[in-house]
Amino acid sequence: MKSLEKAVKYVQVAPLQNLAGLLVTPLIFNCSKWVLENYNTHPKWATYMTIAALLNVGGIAVNQQIALENVREYKKVREAFEEYGWDERIVEPKSHSWCQRHATKVAAKDAGFGKEAKDYFSKKCCK
Repeated sequence: MKSLEKAVKYVQVAPLQNLAGLLVTPLIFNCSKWVLENYNTHPKWATYMTIAALLNVGGIAVNQQIALENVREYKKVREAFEEYGWDERIVEPKSHSWCQRHATKVAAKDAGFGKEAKDYFSKKCCK
């Protein structure tokens, strides 16, 4: 059960990166399938499709690296809330990007400060 909870939290903390991976994965499979079926008849296009598939794999890898960083950020913020309680000094450096704000909101909610984080970001014009 612990692994399932970790997987759910991973998706919850970094939804955009995981959605991008889900949307691009079928393209990679379609490119790979086309290459395998048409390599002998269209070697030039098969090369282009292989390059496209590899670029998509690289994009997924970058997105997953960003997702892992968001999860690390989530853990640090949640631990800070649990240790020090609600403090705007914890939240303020995390208000510069949507990904940081989202991870901070999830951490605050899990630590029992969801309303405070929501109110803070609403005041800062960041929703």
